[in-house]
Amino acid sequence: MGTPLKSPLRYILALTLTLVALVSPTPVRADTAVIPVAFDYDLLRALLVQRHFTDPDESAVALDKGGGCRRVVLSHPRLTPLGWALRTTADVTVRTGLVMFGKCVSPEV
Repeated sequence: MGTPLKSPLRYILALTLTLVALVSPTPVRADTAVIPVAFDYDLLRALLVQRHFTDPDESAVALDKGGGCRRVVLSHPRLTPLGWALRTTADVTVRTGLVMFGKCVSPEV
């Protein structure tokens, strides 16, 4: 069973399409329509930051193991168009190390 229609407009549209299909003397066929859509990338970025990059400096912890010894932090996300796709990029900070005797041992950079 399909999902119920949630608004009167959808109900009217569904009823109209059903009536047209029932009384149409010719068969009804479906075609693909291409509808150009413009995105407000600044708004999408603001929503992304508000929802996922909530740590200081617009950052988000992607991985945190070993009490911070192995850690990946993403920050300053950017959204740009890429053909039909949306490219998401961010600055990445990586700390890698090995916990030995309760201490993090990592290479000096």
